[in-house]
Amino acid sequence: MPSIENLKIKKNKKFEKVEFRPWDTPPKEENDSNENSDIELVKRKDGFENVEQASKSVQIFSVENLRKVKRRLYGPQKDVISYLLKIVDFKEKDKFFLKPMVYVEVSEELSVTLSTLKSILNKFKKEGLIELYDYKPGRGGYGCYVISENVYSFFSE
Repeated sequence: MPSIENLKIKKNKKFEKVEFRPWDTPPKEENDSNENSDIELVKRKDGFENVEQASKSVQIFSVENLRKVKRRLYGPQKDVISYLLKIVDFKEKDKFFLKPMVYVEVSEELSVTLSTLKSILNKFKKEGLIELYDYKPGRGGYGCYVISENVYSFFSE
């Protein structure tokens, strides 16, 4: 335990500015801007720096594996997967990028609790059906997901 004398002595520590903060975008170099000008930058989650990396991460399933997954789905899971298929924003290569979905709004629309919705989405992530590439935690939180083309075409039938 510090003594009173030690507490009286204040250390004057100067603030040192850090050159780069993780929430700041890194400065563009002339070589990088020419090569990657067509790649859209996205917020970093799980190491994804751009849409191209996020699109490479989603697994490709065989039809047999997708049938097994579909048989195991029950009520709310079926509702969530059908909702995910409705909110496709754009397609890049063989991946479908979904619009940002606010968890509270989706849970109210599907008539499921927030914890149920999040557990279903986590289950889908663990199985590899979807991949999270952008999110905001906390109040008003949302998530942006990626679905592979074969998963989209199988479940949209």
